[in-house]
Amino acid sequence: LTPIDTIGAAWYYQGMKRTDGPLTPIELANELRVGRKTVDKWAKTGKIPYVDLGNGRRRFRLLEVEAALKITPQTNDQNQQ
Repeated sequence: LTPIDTIGAAWYYQGMKRTDGPLTPIELANELRVGRKTVDKWAKTGKIPYVDLGNGRRRFRLLEVEAALKITPQTNDQNQQ
């Protein structure tokens, strides 16, 4: 694992929702509850922004992706209704 992958895995396994920092396609898919292939398709078609690390590797920022998809984060108040 690269240092970025290691950092991402640590956040994911601690059960914290990532709001910034680089997310791998798998981490982003888990956050959005979609498949990794969906994330890849959205990135390839320009639906979501990403940083190209070369060799086909991408990293995503959750807040930027949510904004591009027009997703509003739910608060505890919204979850209780």
